[in-house]
Amino acid sequence: MQIRWKDSVVICAISFSLLVLCFAVLDLTTVKWLIPASFILKLFIITAVIAVLMKLTGNIPVKSLFFGMLIQWADVAIVVFGLGGAIGLFPWIPHILLFVAVVLTVMYLGTFVVFCFVRFYKNKEDSEKINRILKAKQQKERNF
Repeated sequence: MQIRWKDSVVICAISFSLLVLCFAVLDLTTVKWLIPASFILKLFIITAVIAVLMKLTGNIPVKSLFFGMLIQWADVAIVVFGLGGAIGLFPWIPHILLFVAVVLTVMYLGTFVVFCFVRFYKNKEDSEKINRILKAKQQKERNF
């Protein structure tokens, strides 16, 4: 799963945008709180480090989709639990760590299932296209 630097920047930007959007929605729907700039910068640091780590581990030759996604999940978990705890974004308190672990696991499983369905559909679509081409060639050969 090779990841280019350009893709890493896009991953970082999308992740950061989604995180900020989630916090904005929570702010609108629940108790109001001011989000300090330091918190936003910590989120950016987390997403940037995740993107860089994904770029570095993307060079590991993995043929299995399951293990490739597991490596990416580990990248996220290491940064969230390690760096996130060190800078105080996700404190090392058991119930918070459990919550973050559950969220990461559900996200991993959901992403894996979606990738499997997309891959299955794409393979089916490609095989149907190849079969149409082969059928057209066979009909062409019969006409000669």
